[in-house]
Amino acid sequence: MTAPTARSRSDRRAEATSRARAAGQPRRDEPFDVHIEFVVLDGEAGKELARRQAAVIRKVLRWFYDNLPSEHDAPGGTDEAAGSSV
Repeated sequence: MTAPTARSRSDRRAEATSRARAAGQPRRDEPFDVHIEFVVLDGEAGKELARRQAAVIRKVLRWFYDNLPSEHDAPGGTDEAAGSSV
């Protein structure tokens, strides 16, 4: 049995790009179209939308907080010699 070989970051990125293209996704360096539509709501419908958006934003922020990487996972981490964060 042979030992697994370490793959470089560029190899992993190339594999991810190949999988994305196979899934029909454009390459990251290709231009893409963006369509933005604004809908303005006022009155009770606007208030309800604002409540729903606030609830979703709270959930997302909570998820980010709950899933923060530990100091050991973060690139750069802490500059131990200086005793401060990078």
